[in-house]
Amino acid sequence: AQRYSAAVLYYSLGGPGWNSGRYWLEPGVHECDFVGIVCEDVVIPALTLAEALASDGLPDDVRGVVERVVVAVDLPENGLRGEIPREIAGLPMLGRLNLWSNEISGTIPSQIGTLNNLSTVKLDDNLLTGYVPSDLGRLSSVRDLSLSLNPGIQGRIPAELGDMSSLESLDLGGMGLRGAVPTALGRLENLTRLYLQNNRLGGTLPDEYGVLSGLEELVLSGNGFVGGVPASWSGLRNLRRLELQFNDLEANLDREGFCSMMRTGRDGGFGRDKVGGQYNA
Repeated sequence: AQRYSAAVLYYSLGGPGWNSGRYWLEPGVHECDFVGIVCEDVVIPALTLAEALASDGLPDDVRGVVERVVVAVDLPENGLRGEIPREIAGLPMLGRLNLWSNEISGTIPSQIGTLNNLSTVKLDDNLLTGYVPSDLGRLSSVRDLSLSLNPGIQGRIPAELGDMSSLESLDLGGMGLRGAVPTALGRLENLTRLYLQNNRLGGTLPDEYGVLSGLEELVLSGNGFVGGVPASWSGLRNLRRLELQFNDLEANLDREGFCSMMRTGRDGGFGRDKVGGQYNA
């Protein structure tokens, strides 16, 4: 089944035109030896249907067969063109999906949300369109999610991303996202990096993000946020990078107690006509 899924991936993403497609689909070559494919040996329990139905769990002495199972697809900067097929769900042990800096088009298939072993998903710098699938919120083991630099992806940030309990880095910068940012992201207690710059996001900055005590980098520049910086954000003691420039915010960080966290423009403001820059501790 995983060879079939690999074959569909190859043809859906223009495999014959890749920069490097060594060994792909060559007769006699195992799919784990295709360039960009990483596998691990996994023991597959060998049970009859009757044994499986008669047991609440796996017996301690269960027999097993060692199989080479695909755990990563690493094909960045490889000239991939086309759409990610839904058959990618046929790689259930996939832990890493790195397809950044290609020319992948179409939408992100919702079936990716069924790959419960994923820890890294990097689809940034492509030509993807559509919306951020809410099904990604089911990926509770993902630590690094990057969809940035896909300006064709529009709509709102789904609140379901707040269910990605292991998430450490979320990069949705340089897209076509709009609307308010979901307060549900304030539930991501492991989050250290959040990048939402250069979108069409708006509304006020969420007070709920003030509980993200592990947050180190927060980049929200180039949007349409209004109002002030929530007082709760003064509790972000690990924050070393905050970028809020090129919004419609009205805030003086010196007055509001944030000056120990960052540096601002000449008057501490963040209007679109103010001095831009990166604010570091």
